[in-house]
Amino acid sequence: MAALKSCLLLLSILCHLILPSNSQGSELNSIQQNEIKVNAKDSFGRWEGWGTSLAWWSKQFGKREDLSDLFFTDDASVKVNINGSTVTAPGLGLNIVRYNAGACSFNTFAGKKMQISPYIPKSRQMDSYWIDNLSENPNSPSWNWTADESQRTALLNAKKRGVNLFELFSNSPPWWMCDNLNPSGAPRGGNNLSPLNYPLHSRYLSTVALDFEQEMQTAASSSALEKSYE
Repeated sequence: MAALKSCLLLLSILCHLILPSNSQGSELNSIQQNEIKVNAKDSFGRWEGWGTSLAWWSKQFGKREDLSDLFFTDDASVKVNINGSTVTAPGLGLNIVRYNAGACSFNTFAGKKMQISPYIPKSRQMDSYWIDNLSENPNSPSWNWTADESQRTALLNAKKRGVNLFELFSNSPPWWMCDNLNPSGAPRGGNNLSPLNYPLHSRYLSTVALDFEQEMQTAASSSALEKSYE
């Protein structure tokens, strides 16, 4: 019950953080008063745990220590700041994190630059570490390891709080690997990654995974190449 209450509270918190103040009303109080019954005898197999994808929410809120406490600890009373007011709730105790290897950068090279979709706001444009195809060497200027600071902070905060399973996933290859230079997808669907760049995208994901394992001691337990860019 406590975990379910925190899930509902978390949804309300994010709404308070994102929505205009005149749209907030009294949702928080009504959510806290709901009662949900769970049958503990039901079995649906063994779980490794439960967790969250970082990506969009962590790009905006990844440096929030209070939200990391709410997500990744099982503390009975976590204090969360909502627009200057403090709300107390039990931590969710998530133990799985999915990290999004991003695809966006705003540099120009060889006369090319990323094409930006009007439907994807800046807050959802996840940073790429590999910013051009001038070098495959991850120690070269073609790689920007200071990018995506907020999501990396959320990942490290999760690790510090006991998360023990890490996954790496990709929604799109870096923009310069895409046929239309747009990591949001092909204009009419279909494959947006040139077959010539398949090896490069594989190198990108493996390099990011290796960097995380060596530099942050967060070895990915699995990886997934999602086909939302196709």
